Amino acid sequence: MLHLAIPLLPNAALSQTTNALRSQAVVAVACADGSQRVLNFSLVPPNKATERVFAKHALETQTEFPTAGSLCRAIAAKIVASEAIDQSEESRASSFLLVAAVSDKLHIYRFSIFDTLTTLSQSAETQVVPLPHLATGLSFHPSQSSTQLLITDTSGAVRIYDPYASPTSSGRPSSVGSALENSTSDALGRWVIAFHTSFASGKAGLAVRKHILDTKWVMNGKAILTLLEDGEWGIWDLSGSTETGKNIEAFVLNGFLGASSVSESAEPVKQRRVMSKLAPMTPNTRKAKAEVLFSGPPKVPGVAAKGGISISASNSRTGQTDASVLMWYNSEIYSIPSLQAFWQRSTNTSGGFGSLYAPGLTHITDITLRNEAITSISQFSASTANTSFGQMNTQRDLLVSAEHRFIILQALRPATPAKTLFQQAVERPTSRDQKMLDAGELDLGGMDRMLDNMANGNAKPRKVGFAH
Repeated sequence: MLHLAIPLLPNAALSQTTNALRSQAVVAVACADGSQRVLNFSLVPPNKATERVFAKHALETQTEFPTAGSLCRAIAAKIVASEAIDQSEESRASSFLLVAAVSDKLHIYRFSIFDTLTTLSQSAETQVVPLPHLATGLSFHPSQSSTQLLITDTSGAVRIYDPYASPTSSGRPSSVGSALENSTSDALGRWVIAFHTSFASGKAGLAVRKHILDTKWVMNGKAILTLLEDGEWGIWDLSGSTETGKNIEAFVLNGFLGASSVSESAEPVKQRRVMSKLAPMTPNTRKAKAEVLFSGPPKVPGVAAKGGISISASNSRTGQTDASVLMWYNSEIYSIPSLQAFWQRSTNTSGGFGSLYAPGLTHITDITLRNEAITSISQFSASTANTSFGQMNTQRDLLVSAEHRFIILQALRPATPAKTLFQQAVERPTSRDQKMLDAGELDLGGMDRMLDNMANGNAKPRKVGFAH
């Protein structure tokens, strides 16, 4: 198996496929023989006595698409309501979309899912879309009703394609050279927009576009977060709510991870955009600056950089959707606990990165990799205890996949003795100061206490576990 895609079940499909998908799992895989398959199996894990029966049933009920002559480079899957694709269609089935990037072509398969999952073995509707460059990543729009695809390729470009949009429909203007030539036929499908990375000096002094390590939808599909090979990260705005000048390919927010604090841009005339005029010096900013200057990982010549992005969405009690962001670059891990707060604070012209009303980009250092490379990072769901004040101000529990181990990074809260409950109420503990800060009602005395706690290193203890 080369790639695995797990589709999310949208709320709109609950009334149509709830009986089957509550007890059955559906996944899409790309195999080493060049084929793509859709497997469905029970969510109840088998025991040792039923392992062979479990595997045999999954193989017998799979849907296999024949090889196209080359290996699949990326795969994505999504379950959407049939009405989201064809508004004139009234069916009790949901549509399963499987997209596979094979060499320089995009293969799109669509078939229906009923309550019994019996239609997985039927022939699927197929579309083949030519690509200008080899794809390196695919992902569907997070909206339940959207079928837009986010495609990254080897040229340093990020493109959005809608396989079920009318070719004549218009959207936000594309950048220069970003739109591909659409077919003159009446077939569905339209290239929406494309973004290109900046240039860097390559071999023999030639300017080449930076390669993309990972790209994710953020802000409910209104923006795109990308991580580049030199450690630069940036956000492209799709909604047009922020001013970026005439160049729509410019990052609304950007920065650098690790020791890549200096841009090696091949465009000397164009300076990198600075988002913050002045950041006040606090114990946290001093520590972050020291880490960048003295303890950043050196770039090894001839070794390609590795990195990725993890997005975990959550809903607050007010109904606002937020997301926790993790970015890892080589052996370094960085976190944005609240992307919504970070976005609002950073794009506000009257503020800067130094505001204490919301967490910014933090460096996670309390983890030991034992000289193993990171392969992926996942975030555990936020506990119900964190759904009140300061929910997104706390770091999520993490599952770090290394080369030979799983590492679980967990935040632990010290147990509070019952006899100290009333004393804490009188002494006004740090947690209450944090609540007052989140509500925007913290006075100067409380601010001094929080800064003293930060300087003394009074942080929540974290527990690191290893699994071989």
